[in-house]
Amino acid sequence: MKCVPNLLQLIEPHARVDTDAKLMIGDILHQMSKQVVSKTHEQSVKNKNTTVGSQDIISAVNACMGANLAKHAIAEGARNALLFINSNTKYKPEDFIFRLPRPDMKEDAAVGTLLNDITEVKNNESQ
Repeated sequence: MKCVPNLLQLIEPHARVDTDAKLMIGDILHQMSKQVVSKTHEQSVKNKNTTVGSQDIISAVNACMGANLAKHAIAEGARNALLFINSNTKYKPEDFIFRLPRPDMKEDAAVGTLLNDITEVKNNESQ
């Protein structure tokens, strides 16, 4: 995934990431993406829509992440979508092509725990 080093460069220009760290970050992003896609599908089925709208995606992101993280994710997603539409982004469509995971890689329990913790914080904040 080319988006991980690009994101890191925005945050800290002099930092470097080794291959294992890139794979771990990619795995976390992949699992979070699966959660968002699942929630988005639930939203569109609940609303009886045949297409997924931006509001469905925003609702799914809010449901999967804590309030502060969701706010930043939605803002960054909207900004990048506009840049992509206007062809002003450094990302290309092939940067986001899903590659099959390596067969020797297993789903990490720590990543699942992290995602559950994020979801619990979101559920606790809403109560």
